[in-house]
Amino acid sequence: MFFEPLQSYYAPTVTLFIFAAFIIHDQLFSNRIKKLFLLESTVILVIILATWIDRCLSVQSPASSAWKLRNCTSFMNFFLSPCSPAILVSIYRPYSWKSRLHCLLFYLPLFCSMGSCIASLKYGLVFSISPENTYLRGKLFVIPFIAAFFYMASVVFFSWNQKKKYKKEETILVMLILIAEAVATILEVIFHIRFMIWSTSEICLILYFLQLTVQKIIFEPLTGAFSRLSYNKTIEKLNGKFSCVFAMIDINNLKQINDTYGHCAGDDAIWTIAQSLMKNADKRMSLYRIGGDEFALLMKGNNPQAVIHTLRQARIQCSRHYPPITFACGTDVYTPQQNLFEFITRTDVTMYACKKQMKRNQ
Repeated sequence: MFFEPLQSYYAPTVTLFIFAAFIIHDQLFSNRIKKLFLLESTVILVIILATWIDRCLSVQSPASSAWKLRNCTSFMNFFLSPCSPAILVSIYRPYSWKSRLHCLLFYLPLFCSMGSCIASLKYGLVFSISPENTYLRGKLFVIPFIAAFFYMASVVFFSWNQKKKYKKEETILVMLILIAEAVATILEVIFHIRFMIWSTSEICLILYFLQLTVQKIIFEPLTGAFSRLSYNKTIEKLNGKFSCVFAMIDINNLKQINDTYGHCAGDDAIWTIAQSLMKNADKRMSLYRIGGDEFALLMKGNNPQAVIHTLRQARIQCSRHYPPITFACGTDVYTPQQNLFEFITRTDVTMYACKKQMKRNQ
């Protein structure tokens, strides 16, 4: 019986250790996020081992004391199950609650599930193992599952309520993970297909981490605009194939803002301009941060007036900021017949000419 769970859990167990090593050496995420993923991996690993041991003990003779150990393994499984999605919710902590009372109420289902599992050791509310080494479901068997899916649904909710441009893609992935977990639970609990839930959970966790990693690479963290790498890839795809309206944008007097008000004010200026541009841009436009205070606004097609309108509206909004923020820009239309890199250089020159003119007008 040892080899049956080994066939199902060897690869997930080894992968978890490799994944943990990858998280430890990751340079993209904060220490808090890395600790949460490591804690999540540890919970899944403990549950996998508990499930593995429980399966090995389930074939022991009733005369042995295996049923006592199975009480411990079953307890670990049910006790920790809601903890896994509850840990993922903590990734969105800034968006989730406003006070300690909100926090306490939010984790009430987890505490109820844990309490029912502890009570099950004596009263069999969620599970029980008889002296004949027989596993029995209690009247409150569904409590841990309800708590777990409550927190999975909460991850979807908090993901959607992020103030990030790429929240839609992340939320879709989280919803797919929720569906995958639901299917795995149905297959294991109702149809008794073993070792489904936590193998699926591990795969989904790794995919979720990879999704967040890709977002870190594609998007620039301060502003939410596309990164320089995304810009370079877009230029490669665009070259000689599509018409596009380019707007090269450069913030005025950023060094002066940094020197006078501090670098936090400089970051705020960069963020404000990016948000103003993205707020006024339509769905055909993409904003890229290509340098410290430089942006590129691209729109496929041949409609420069739409880009000019976006820039004008962004300027109006930035002028209301304190201290007031201004930016220079150069706008032109690229066609596939042109040399793209020469075109970008010319647009850059136009932007710097605008910058000089704005300085003369001050």
